[in-house]
Amino acid sequence: WWSYQRKMQANMVALLHKLSIAFPDKNFVLRPHPAEDSNFYEVVFETAKNVFVNKTGTVQPWLMAADLLVHDCCTTAVESFLAETPIINYRPIEDEDFDVKFPNQCGTKCESEDEVIEAINNMRHDREGFIKKNSLTPSSKSLLKNIENDVYDDFIELVKKMSREKLAGNSCDGNISIRSMRYREIGNSLEQFSRRILRAFFYL
Repeated sequence: WWSYQRKMQANMVALLHKLSIAFPDKNFVLRPHPAEDSNFYEVVFETAKNVFVNKTGTVQPWLMAADLLVHDCCTTAVESFLAETPIINYRPIEDEDFDVKFPNQCGTKCESEDEVIEAINNMRHDREGFIKKNSLTPSSKSLLKNIENDVYDDFIELVKKMSREKLAGNSCDGNISIRSMRYREIGNSLEQFSRRILRAFFYL
């Protein structure tokens, strides 16, 4: 994990240096992870005049003001997706053991520095085409639905559907006897009580 993180960090540093040269008219704000040392980035970007290391405040205002987010395995991508800010998922290396699948489905995937530059140029000509561009799976979209919509009615329908399916697969063909359920519950309680008594004789 440490080795993978350091490779990701080195790749991001190299990319940002190249982007600062390729787009001198743009400012790049690097927001270190809360657990990272900001001094490291301040040193490596000391000569890059359009790169600013800043982790003050929450990320939402930065995303709202940004033209673009570049990330790799960062949950900020989900917030950027919801803020309708274009996203580039820079992934020069991949390892399924450490992959954060949901965030990495957000945005345009690039595997090289040149692909990132090309994607930025395309975005500058067609920003709307990049907004909410993603390859979210159905399961991931269902997670976002919990954030974007009121799902109370859907939840009720889901419970009803599960109840119907459960009844349909029941051996009594949906006709459940309350009395029978109570007898089974009492029998189960007696069984558990008997087991607790018997276990006492087998303790070493």
